[in-house]
Amino acid sequence: MGITARVFWNMETANAELAVEPPGAIPLVTRDLETHIVDADVNYRTQFHFGVDHNAAVGVSYRWKSIEWNWLDADHTQHHVAAYLTDTMQLRRDLQAVVNFRLDRHPLLPNIQYSPRLALAYQPTERSSLRGTFGVAFRSPTFLESYVDLPLSVPGLRGVSGLSLGNDNLSAERMLTTELGYRNQDSDYFALEVNVYVNLVDDAIVSSEVSAFTLRDYTAGVAGYSDDIAAFSVGQVRNQNEAARFMQLGAELGVRVFPVRGLDVYGNYSLHETMP
Repeated sequence: MGITARVFWNMETANAELAVEPPGAIPLVTRDLETHIVDADVNYRTQFHFGVDHNAAVGVSYRWKSIEWNWLDADHTQHHVAAYLTDTMQLRRDLQAVVNFRLDRHPLLPNIQYSPRLALAYQPTERSSLRGTFGVAFRSPTFLESYVDLPLSVPGLRGVSGLSLGNDNLSAERMLTTELGYRNQDSDYFALEVNVYVNLVDDAIVSSEVSAFTLRDYTAGVAGYSDDIAAFSVGQVRNQNEAARFMQLGAELGVRVFPVRGLDVYGNYSLHETMP
């Protein structure tokens, strides 16, 4: 109940290189990587009765991100803002609903991103539950996907390279997900959990096929000779959004057995398939 505010700061620094490099390969070295993330969040939580019992929260958040990395075209900073609402409703003694809605503003995306979610949980017995979830999620482009500018080795050839380039006009990946789950812990000797899900993924971020540079690229300074790697750039791969929709089907089965006091035996099996 009441207002909660929090702030945290994450910092990461690194230097790295490959332990073994193929002969004639372009060195792949991370120099002076430094990232900062500052997160601030304020939310208000309350409980009330309106038709049914509600446990609700509403909040806003702000995130500042910065990065310095030799794999990128330059140093970058970003400002992200978001607002969210969540409400847990006790519809009946054995039935609960959870509604979430979130809005995110990413500095590189033209539109505000939304991610609603609805979950229903039914308890046929005190120690078993049946759960259904439906939601829409998104993944924003990363610094690497937006700004990478990295020379890559061409197998079997020294003195030439390809370029891996970012794209600051990418769309967010979006996923529509539906999940059903069942959990049973009625017995003192075993517990069972079964989940099945279907995901529909749009605008997946992938690397394009290699495209050769033209004479215009060389005269415009897009491509040319690099003293740092002693090689000419001859082609590029650039991040882009995949036009196709992907479907993901999956299932999970977990069993936990307690044959004697102090001994737990656990087994899990998962199936997953992604198809266009």
